[in-house]
Amino acid sequence: MSTTRMVRLFGASLCLVLMAVFAIPQGAVAQGQASVTTIDGMLIDQQSGLPVANAKVALYRADSHVGDTTSDANGSFRFKNIEPGVYHAQISATGYEPGSSEDIYGFAGQSTEMRAELIRATSSTGSGLREIAAVTASRGSLQTSSIITQQISPNTIQREGVLRAADALLSLPGITANDLDSAPGDDLHLNIRGLPGSETSALLDGHPIGPIGVGSGQRGGYNYQLSPSWGLRNIEVAYGTGGLALYGADTLGGAIDFQTLNPSSKPTATIQQGFGTQGRRQTIVTAGGQAGRVGYAFETSVQGTWGNLKPGTFTQNGLLVGAPKNAPYVADASPSNIATNSYPVSGNYMLRTNLLKLRYDIAPATTLTATGYVATSWDDKSGEGDNDAYSPAYIGAQFDQLAGSSSCVNVKVTDGGGTQCFNRSQYVNQFSGPAGGGGTAWQALRNQDYSLRLNSQKGHNMVAASVFVDTFNTLYDRFPIGTATDNGHVNNYQTVGEELSDDIVTDKNDLGFGVYAYGQSEIDRSFDATGTSTNPTLNASFMNYFVKDSFTPSRHLSVFASAWLKQNSVSNTSSIDPRLTLVYRPTPRDVVRVSAGHAEGVPQIGLLQGAVQYNTSPTNITNPSCNLQTVANAPSKDLRTEKATDVEASIGHVFQGDGNIQLTAFDMNERDVLFGAVEPLASLGLTPPSYLLSQYLQLLQNNCHAPGYSPTVANLGATTVANAGTGRYRGIDITGRIRANRNFFVDYGYNVLSARYFNIPALALQNNLTLIDGGQIVKVPIQQGSLGVDFSDNHGFEVRLDGYYVGSNNGLQRPAYTYANAAITKSIRRLSLNVGIYNVFNSQYDQFGRIGEGVFIPENRYRSDTTALQEAFNNGIGEQFGLPKRSFLFSITERI
Repeated sequence: MSTTRMVRLFGASLCLVLMAVFAIPQGAVAQGQASVTTIDGMLIDQQSGLPVANAKVALYRADSHVGDTTSDANGSFRFKNIEPGVYHAQISATGYEPGSSEDIYGFAGQSTEMRAELIRATSSTGSGLREIAAVTASRGSLQTSSIITQQISPNTIQREGVLRAADALLSLPGITANDLDSAPGDDLHLNIRGLPGSETSALLDGHPIGPIGVGSGQRGGYNYQLSPSWGLRNIEVAYGTGGLALYGADTLGGAIDFQTLNPSSKPTATIQQGFGTQGRRQTIVTAGGQAGRVGYAFETSVQGTWGNLKPGTFTQNGLLVGAPKNAPYVADASPSNIATNSYPVSGNYMLRTNLLKLRYDIAPATTLTATGYVATSWDDKSGEGDNDAYSPAYIGAQFDQLAGSSSCVNVKVTDGGGTQCFNRSQYVNQFSGPAGGGGTAWQALRNQDYSLRLNSQKGHNMVAASVFVDTFNTLYDRFPIGTATDNGHVNNYQTVGEELSDDIVTDKNDLGFGVYAYGQSEIDRSFDATGTSTNPTLNASFMNYFVKDSFTPSRHLSVFASAWLKQNSVSNTSSIDPRLTLVYRPTPRDVVRVSAGHAEGVPQIGLLQGAVQYNTSPTNITNPSCNLQTVANAPSKDLRTEKATDVEASIGHVFQGDGNIQLTAFDMNERDVLFGAVEPLASLGLTPPSYLLSQYLQLLQNNCHAPGYSPTVANLGATTVANAGTGRYRGIDITGRIRANRNFFVDYGYNVLSARYFNIPALALQNNLTLIDGGQIVKVPIQQGSLGVDFSDNHGFEVRLDGYYVGSNNGLQRPAYTYANAAITKSIRRLSLNVGIYNVFNSQYDQFGRIGEGVFIPENRYRSDTTALQEAFNNGIGEQFGLPKRSFLFSITERI
């Protein structure tokens, strides 16, 4: 969709809303009228949908306290016979984050319905007053209690010293990653319920950010390396096709929504300074409040660490023999080669965020909100991703192949060419160890997001119009700019969207409908010593019309339905994606939910229209395939959208206080799955540039030593994508809380997940040795669990310990493991002192990825390796990773 078209549509949206605003009779909201109004409210648990009883509700008109009440067993409360005007409610309940509602408009002679969703606290002290949802227009109006969701409180992430929000998200049921390593700031892509990262939508305040579209393989999508926890009020995960029903985003696995701070009803500000081990430093300033008709929220932060690798110089022993196996040259341990492969290394990682949100009250029932959000990260790739190492077993296998029947291998030991014959023990001791990719690589990510939203209420109608512009950039540079080995790339994604919706809210029904449109432009540039190459700009547009209904005929039964008519320019197809949820509450303490939905995932535009991208760094190919080596990515000629249908069922029960248990079971079936495969360049009509062709062929010649082997362009291929096969994802999640008393509670969670592909084509199997038809998808653990213990006294002291279990087949390529994080907090009036401990027991710590020490991954019929060492030596997999080292973060926060 073009920007011009979006601007025109948004202009029409504004006109419609303004007409609704100025059509409101002024007398209807005049505060001097004798008529009175009533505010009826209902409080529900955002996760389970159960009512929240015994919550304290205080009603305010501006700064004037109007009255207090308490919610009953059904979560209901009422303020009657009050003057018409604009109000807000402050709500507190045991086990929930304290909150302040959005503006509540009381009209003369009418009753206003307010429904608020409370977020469960993960600490006894809570995180201070936050804005919570009342009856809101547009996508959020379909209550999230109809969707299977999980929440992560930014407060918990901050207290436990977790650097990135994504690392905390990995503790939630069904969330995994296949590119884990010990570097605390390296690339990270999240999967939900076993579906790839590109089938999970990353959102900011409900709209998409970063790359849009389904890719092939387990990686892709948004890079959660840039996932700050500051400037946020909540992080919500919606599972399965519920993400589509809730947000309208194209998602099969689910959606992760980073929700930014809202203006607070009363002036507040905090200043935090933190420091810790591994060079950890952070400074954060937040503020919020109301000045006349203008509400504001502000945040700025900077934090950084050197992670597992303090800046320093050390020798990359593994590089002294080079990365390739079967090296035809003499291993070089000469002083000059050692000096060449001794370079500065660090795990430096820095994260910045800035937020400014302004809300202007145009009229008593009309608000205009403008939001600006900027987040950036920078990391030194020498220790953030390039911190690999060859294990002694791997170097020993290399020795065995080089030595053959001999008992030693000649090694260059002097700059003059002198050699020494090393036996196996000497060879392993000399050459096992770090084997990084170089000391000058770095990467920077930047996300800029700007949005404008207009909300207006007239009687039972709530109209909303919004527009947003989001830019996500990646800059990666492998070697110094301008040098003979310089190469890198720049990816720019700009997304522009708009929405117009109307909600008609009555006592028992909430009907919403509207249009939601967005488009994305992608520009990719690569550069090397020969210059810069810019690919043609790729444009994708999405036009979505939706209707939603939330019907509550009684306190016991609710029906939620939605349908999306979706059109896209990538596959040039249309679809209708429906979802239906039934929620039954037999008692105020029990709930049963059953949902079914359908969604489609549109392929990434680059898979169809992208330029051919050749590997400009052949030295990164460490285990070349002698028969058909992929050296490029090439677009496909024809791709269909992926399609998925899921069914979910859950039951929940609330015990005393906020004690609860929730059991969820789900089953998703997917078809037209995108698989990657390698095809010969000749069959695609491709020929690489001559300077790259010579490097590719030399690489193969140096590493493939079969008698008479002489590589040609026929030995080179390109990775492409096709629709084939199906996927099935099933699982059970159990979550809950046991509260012993006011000061002590235990949170728990456990999930079992089956994620498998079926009917995989032979070409995909031949080029993905660990892809097994009907087998569990690699790096998706079948079991995960969590256990959190929280204790507080009545004098501002609190201790929390969160432990996690990750089963086998995990992203670290280790056997099943456990780890834990903790926080110790003491509040003294306006000061809060905190110690966060990440990886309390230093579990699974390792500075490096150990090539050759990973667990064995079962292979399909086209491969015959039987050990992890064989896999590492023959096919470049089998690397074992670790967790970041135990770290402490000391912080002091002052509330002003």
